Amino acid sequence: MTRILVVDDDKFFGQMLMDWLQEQGYAAERVTSAALALDVAAQEDECPDVFLVDERLGLGLSGVELIPRLRETAPMSDAILFTNSTDPEIARQAYLAGAWRYLRRPFDPDELGYVLAALLEWLGAKTVQIERDWLLTLNRISERLQYARTVEQIGRLLVEGAIELGFDRARFYRVRRMDDAPTLFGLCQSGVNPVVDFDQVVYSVEKTIYHQKAFAERKPTFFRDRELY
Repeated sequence: MTRILVVDDDKFFGQMLMDWLQEQGYAAERVTSAALALDVAAQEDECPDVFLVDERLGLGLSGVELIPRLRETAPMSDAILFTNSTDPEIARQAYLAGAWRYLRRPFDPDELGYVLAALLEWLGAKTVQIERDWLLTLNRISERLQYARTVEQIGRLLVEGAIELGFDRARFYRVRRMDDAPTLFGLCQSGVNPVVDFDQVVYSVEKTIYHQKAFAERKPTFFRDRELY
C-alpha cells in the first residue's frame, strides 16, 4: 500500500486531506511540522512514498525549504507542494526545490488524484530502472571478481563495487583471532569520510554493534542507510 505523509500545521485542512487519502486506499498519516516530517522520513522501514507538503508551516522550515531535506533523507520518495499563495514565484521555488508538482489550495480532489496516479506510475518506473541498473552493475562486479586471486584484490573490488551501486561508504575487514577473541583488521575502504590509515586499523568485534552484527551474520551488512560493512 502506498504510504503518504501530509505535512500541514492546519489541523482542519490536514485532517480532511488525510481522511480523503485514506478513503482512496492510501496509507496516510499527518504531521504538523518540518521537524516531525524529517523524523518520519528517516525511518527506513516506514518511509512514505509521497510527501504532501504545505508551503507555510509556521515556525521552522517552510515547505519549500523542507522538500530538499526530505529528498535528501528519502531519495526514493517524492513530494508535492500545496499553498494558498497565488505568487508565481512560489511555483518556481517549488520546482527548483525538487517538488514533483505544485498545487494551489483549495484544490480539486480529482486533480490531486490524477497527480498522485501520475507520480506513483513514475516512481514505479524509476524503481524498475534502478533495479535493472543494480543488476547490470552486479554483473560487472561479478565478472571482475572472477579474476581476483587474493583477499586484498577481492576486498578492493567489493568496496569499489559498493560505491558503484550507490553506497556512500564501504569498508572491508579481515577477521583474525587476537588474544583468543575475534578481531577486525582494516583491509580496504572506499567512499566518503575515509578512516585515516585504515590498513593499520585493529578493532575488537565487540567495539560496536555494527561490527558485532557484520561478524555474526557473515555477510555484507547495511548500516545508516547507505553505509556498507
